[in-house]
Amino acid sequence: MTRQIFQGTLGALIVFAILLAVCAFVLLSWTSLSFVPKALLLVIALIAAAYIFRFGGQLAFGNRPFFRDMPFGVAFGFVLAAALLVFGVWYYFQPTDTDGVPRAGVIFFRWAVQGFVIFAVAAFLFRVLGRSIGTEGSKKLFRSMPLTAAF
Repeated sequence: MTRQIFQGTLGALIVFAILLAVCAFVLLSWTSLSFVPKALLLVIALIAAAYIFRFGGQLAFGNRPFFRDMPFGVAFGFVLAAALLVFGVWYYFQPTDTDGVPRAGVIFFRWAVQGFVIFAVAAFLFRVLGRSIGTEGSKKLFRSMPLTAAF
C-alpha cells in the first residue's frame, strides 16, 4: 500500500513538473515580453522543476541514495534535458512554411534530426555486419566496439 502511494506521489509530481514546464512554455511564447524577462522566467521555472524533481524523488522512493545524494546540478540537468526534448519534438512538428514563406530553421532542424537518425542506424548496421563478416580478429574487435566508436 505504501509503495502505491509513493508511486502515485511520484506520478503526480512528474505530471506537476510537466505542467509547470508547459505553463512556462506557453507563458513565454504568448507574452509580449522581451528576451531577457522570458529567459529569466524560463530559468526560474526550470529551477523550480529541478527542486520538485529532486524532492519528489526523495519522497517517493524513501530517500534512496540516487535521489538523496543527487546534487542540484544533476536534477537541473535532468529537467533541462526533458525540457529540451519536449521543445525539440514540438519544433520538429512545426509547419515548414508560413503564408508561403519557407521557415529555414524548421527545415534545417528536421534535416539535422533525420540525418542523425540515419547515421545512427548506419553505425548500428556497420557494427552488426562487422560482427558477422571478416576474420576472427576483426569480429572480436567489432564485438567489443561500442556504438559510439562505430558511429
